[in-house]
Amino acid sequence: MVIKIITEESQLLAIQNEWEKLSVNSECTYYDSFEYFYTWWISYKTNQDQLFVICAYENKQLIALAPFIKRKRKSWKTCFQTIQYIEFIERGDFHDILVHSAADRQYKILKKIFDTALSSEYNILKLLRINPQHWMGYYILSDKQLSAHFTQAYMCPYIKISDYKDFNSYLMNFNQPQTVKQCSKKLASDTQYYMDTLNAGEDLYKLTSTLHKEEQAYLRDKKGIKKRLSPFENQDNIFLSKLQKKSPYVKCFVLMSSQGEIICYNSCYIFNNCIHSWNIAYNPKFASYSPGKILYYSILQHLFSIPEFKDYTFDFGSGSYPWKHYFTRTTVINYNIHMNNPNNKGFIKQLCNIKTLLNKI
Repeated sequence: MVIKIITEESQLLAIQNEWEKLSVNSECTYYDSFEYFYTWWISYKTNQDQLFVICAYENKQLIALAPFIKRKRKSWKTCFQTIQYIEFIERGDFHDILVHSAADRQYKILKKIFDTALSSEYNILKLLRINPQHWMGYYILSDKQLSAHFTQAYMCPYIKISDYKDFNSYLMNFNQPQTVKQCSKKLASDTQYYMDTLNAGEDLYKLTSTLHKEEQAYLRDKKGIKKRLSPFENQDNIFLSKLQKKSPYVKCFVLMSSQGEIICYNSCYIFNNCIHSWNIAYNPKFASYSPGKILYYSILQHLFSIPEFKDYTFDFGSGSYPWKHYFTRTTVINYNIHMNNPNNKGFIKQLCNIKTLLNKI
């Protein structure tokens, strides 16, 4: 096994095809695809960030890849001392080390990758949103040193379409979708709504960014909810515009009235037989109809009706909001690892210990 570490952007672009091939032959989600990683990198990187992508090769074939970066941070929170982290990129609901499904010795491959990472220069290993059911999660749980710092993070509800014979048998297992069905009848009576799907493009970005900001203003001004943030603001605007205007993996489900008004949208990523729901917003004019729930009902009905989706999973995204559990009883809890380098010394060691303590509170 040969280990190579990608630290330069030119090196990163050179392995794009290999990364993409590995993605479809591993437990990779969209949040660790080359497209997502590279778009995040060119949108958010700073002078304090460095690529640290660990690649494992066997017989000149890429068999595993750790999509890491190294980040240096210095602020009043660290007493203006520089702390260096090994991390995944941010913004993803799931993160993973990609290991080829046909590779032998997955455990030994992961050990080699972690040995490489932990023998490098860093102060804190901070890897977020790891699925414990995947190979990376299994490795961490079975490693004495790493598992001591592996803690539960976010609940991620999901539905496997194949768990149910059809949409009607799915409905029989839940009470809330039946209630949502009644809400949809009222909305249909008043608007003659229908569901449409949109692909990436200028129009999609304009639709989602405009409607999400309108909902944010409505919740702030009419409902007094000030914590509702929009991902279409500030630097997030750059990142999302790149994906929503060009990505072939973006799919947006939209409720439309017969008068052409947008009622609600749910923007998703479709990758490796999984539909990742990541952002939803509604037109404040239709708030009383519970449009978000109606849209999810419509999406699931649509997925059950098309044979090509029978082996797909619908991921509701991170966060255990009650409305998600209206629609499913299955969930995965992802984990975080936050571990200090045992070789830290002096004041840096004290700072890292404090940050780790605060992280557990």
